Amino acid sequence: MNEGFPIAWKLNEAGFSAFVLFYRCGKEAHYPSPIDDVAAAIKFILENAELFNVETSKYAVVGFSAGGHAVSSFGTESVGWQHYSLPCPGALILAYAVVTMGLYSHQKTKRYFLRKEYDTIILQSQYSAEMNVTKNYPATYIFSCDKDSGVDIHNSIMLADSLKKAQVSYILDLSEGTIHGIGLGIGTNAEGWFDKAIMFWSGFFDR
Repeated sequence: MNEGFPIAWKLNEAGFSAFVLFYRCGKEAHYPSPIDDVAAAIKFILENAELFNVETSKYAVVGFSAGGHAVSSFGTESVGWQHYSLPCPGALILAYAVVTMGLYSHQKTKRYFLRKEYDTIILQSQYSAEMNVTKNYPATYIFSCDKDSGVDIHNSIMLADSLKKAQVSYILDLSEGTIHGIGLGIGTNAEGWFDKAIMFWSGFFDR
């Protein structure tokens, strides 16, 4: 209720259709289940676009915290949109996202995702989005509190660095604070970040 539905309502207010995904997480998050769920949802929406009366070009995918790992991974060609034979998103919006399975990963998310293969370097690399960014990675808006108490800020910074090197459009929006799970950030220093993210995404519609 802090992230999925308030975000959808915010998008609706701005004139966009939105879908909230209940994906496999926690103990059900063994790879690649969360990414499979993102892909299945997008495929379902695209196949039923006429029924839902939605525009499908340059769609955006939004992910928070552990959900941000599924979304940032979906942005890669190797384990994401191309792997599932889906069109590339027009943008990703990531909030205090787990991005890496390496040194700075959120350890609980990493253990749920990799399970017994927790220490497998190949898998850690495969599912670390910052290590798999290419020029075809979607434009990305990255938001986090600069001293996030839940997910190490290096997750956001490393992805931003990789996007910069690949010459992919991105914004790294860091708000002063420590709160993890801040959602829209209403009443905090972060309030308004999602409005800026929507503007960032909208900027690609006519390109």
